[in-house]
Amino acid sequence: MGFFRKVIHIAAEDSPNVQLGLAQVRAGMEPTGALIIPGVLPWHEYQKRLATWDPVAQCIGLHGRFYKGAELLLFPPHWLNFSNQRAAALQRSNRQRQAKGIGIDPGEGTAESAMAAVDEYGLIELVAYPTPDTNVIPHKIVEFMLKHQVAPHQIIIDRGGGGVIHAHRLRAGGIFNGVLWQGLNIRTLDFAGKSQPVPKRRRERFDERIELVEEKTGYVNVRAQLYAEFSDLVDPSNPEVKGWGIPVEYVELRRQLAAFPKRYDHEGRLKLPPKNRRGKDSTEETLTQILGCSPDQSDATALAIHAMLHPGHTPTAGAAW
Repeated sequence: MGFFRKVIHIAAEDSPNVQLGLAQVRAGMEPTGALIIPGVLPWHEYQKRLATWDPVAQCIGLHGRFYKGAELLLFPPHWLNFSNQRAAALQRSNRQRQAKGIGIDPGEGTAESAMAAVDEYGLIELVAYPTPDTNVIPHKIVEFMLKHQVAPHQIIIDRGGGGVIHAHRLRAGGIFNGVLWQGLNIRTLDFAGKSQPVPKRRRERFDERIELVEEKTGYVNVRAQLYAEFSDLVDPSNPEVKGWGIPVEYVELRRQLAAFPKRYDHEGRLKLPPKNRRGKDSTEETLTQILGCSPDQSDATALAIHAMLHPGHTPTAGAAW
């Protein structure tokens, strides 16, 4: 006996509230936003999603269709190819580079510690090595900071893997690499924490400018926000960046980025799998499973980019470095 399945696609345009707004627009009227059926997608929310959701989110969350294509990846292969080409062009130009942000993903036990330095043109340096003796990590951070001449408030360390402890040690001051420091205001960030407000965006809709503000609705958590920022930089169609270079020698970083999926929750927010299992009975797919390893190098680079884009504040008197 055969089995048959019928797939039904329900789009946002099927909402009676949205249909009314579309009919009013076709008639040359100003949409009233009237609710024909409460609890079903209203006109104003439909407009907001059209203005702020990217094509993938619109295809899935608005038009009710299955999306197929390279855009299912946060870093499509041709983006990464262009990024490698951009880095090669930068090297040929002999442009003077100055790091604007450093990201650190500390490791424990057999896990590697990774440190990345970036500027507006691309990745400057990425190092990763085992640190079974975690006491060396603060010294390595200071060494990397001095090498790239980056101020402490331009450095972000992942709170996990003992990161918050390393940050406390650096802030308290002490002798690192034979030099007495009075205190280094290194910032920390929790990948699982709540995302920060998304900047306002303006789009043209029906012959008028509509200003929209998305507050803490664009991403499920900090990890999704940081990788969205990373993805935006690498996107070769971004007119504000025009390419962000990742040198071809960072093979492992590219391997990690190439596997990152692009997913959304039911509210249309960008969502990434967790780094590790949340509870021993959890069956949720993790980034470590997808990548085959912990995303240490990509996490460090994402943190560095966030540090560059959100540099914090220069410490006041009393916090010397």
